[in-house]
Amino acid sequence: MFGKSVPLKTLGSAQGVEEMRRLCAKILTGSEKQHSTVIMVSSCDRGEGTTTVATNLARTFVQEAGGQVLLIDANLRHPALHTLFGFDMEPGLSDVTRNGTQVKDAIQESKADSLHVLSAGTQIAYPGLVFNSPAMDSCLEQIRKKFRVIVLDAPPIVPYSDSLYLAKKADIVLLVIEAEHTRWEVAQEAIQKLDYVGVQLYGTILNKKRFYIPSFLYRAL
Repeated sequence: MFGKSVPLKTLGSAQGVEEMRRLCAKILTGSEKQHSTVIMVSSCDRGEGTTTVATNLARTFVQEAGGQVLLIDANLRHPALHTLFGFDMEPGLSDVTRNGTQVKDAIQESKADSLHVLSAGTQIAYPGLVFNSPAMDSCLEQIRKKFRVIVLDAPPIVPYSDSLYLAKKADIVLLVIEAEHTRWEVAQEAIQKLDYVGVQLYGTILNKKRFYIPSFLYRAL
């Protein structure tokens, strides 16, 4: 039902890095005819590791597709990317879509890995109004002309409608599932919400997967 899941508990391990590269390669190969690809990374509920997954995905795309990658903090309710990278939160996405800030003036670059980042910007009360607006369409249109891959770090689907507006503007939607935490019913609800607005889920990413050592092997260590 959820498609292929990629365990990402050990992102630093050779296996975790390779799985992420395979995912990026699959997406790039499937979108070769497109000038750019917008990927929305969301979750069912808060705290499932969406920001971590979106960031590592964007960084892997930089390695696979060159420096034409933009990571956007689209979680305007609980932004986190500016803290993670040590960037200014403003100006950002909300300022570009509401206050007339130019996209080029809001994008920041991580010198460590050549990843471009668009922070959330000034916090607002109703992010859904921003995402479901001509200004958001214009913003993405400008960004598509400059970047090969755009990764949206999106808010969770079940508690908010924000991601449903974003999902309709994305080419690919990935759902982060936290291992041994996300309930089946909640995951089903998130998928149904996407289906209701006519968005097909591309796949799921199984995050925080624990790898247990069998007791007989543990005794032999």
